[in-house]
Amino acid sequence: MTIKLKAETDLKRYTLYASQLEALGERLKTEKTPALRLETAAVKRKLRRIERGLSLLTPEQYRIMELMYINRTPNRLWQLCEELHVEPSMVYRHRKKALRIFILGAYGIDADI
Repeated sequence: MTIKLKAETDLKRYTLYASQLEALGERLKTEKTPALRLETAAVKRKLRRIERGLSLLTPEQYRIMELMYINRTPNRLWQLCEELHVEPSMVYRHRKKALRIFILGAYGIDADI
């Protein structure tokens, strides 16, 4: 799996990881098994990594990542074109730049994507 694909997959699963962490927290109240603690720690690490990458983005870049990956909407491209007052090709350029910054912050890799 390329780093670009890994980043895109992690972003798409961000809300699932957050829900998973909440469910694991509930389970930890009654079950305190080592396996459950390890799983919880792993999910926390994933979320911290994603949040670290997102924290480096400008509000505009964050919005692009949010609509393109995190909270995907059916007309996300056209919605972003309208919000940013740009053509679709510019949205894709902005997304590429935002993804590169995200990868650098989340994984510590300066990827040429």
